[in-house]
Amino acid sequence: MGLVAKWNVEGLVDKSPEVQRETKVFEELPGSAKQGTTLGEVVVKVDGERVGESPLVASRGYDGASLWERVWYTASRPFKGP
Repeated sequence: MGLVAKWNVEGLVDKSPEVQRETKVFEELPGSAKQGTTLGEVVVKVDGERVGESPLVASRGYDGASLWERVWYTASRPFKGP
């Protein structure tokens, strides 16, 4: 299980940009979710300027996850592409 960005964030950059990603995951995750359910957001900044954002969605669904499974789900690879 994991979270993925729903879409790419694109922008023009110079030769050596400083790219930062800030992720925000919902504090209260649902007990179950279908693939594609929005569970947070990622904000992308280049050289300190916000260039865009994308919802973070479930890469796979889960049903009746335990607390440990939801923690693992939240923490596992939020930057993996779709």
